[in-house]
Amino acid sequence: EQVVVSELRDRTFFAELHLSGPDGPQVVSARPSDAIALAIRTGTSVFAAEEVL
Repeated sequence: EQVVVSELRDRTFFAELHLSGPDGPQVVSARPSDAIALAIRTGTSVFAAEEVL
């Protein structure tokens, strides 16, 4: 569904993959680089939390 760059802690970014499947919605942690690469390949939206900007 979407990728969210969710947090910046100790100069490190964190991201989440928001997925939907047969078992319902799930949120999975991921490295931002991997999450953005998946979003580009699948045409998924990328969002950033306000605290990250």
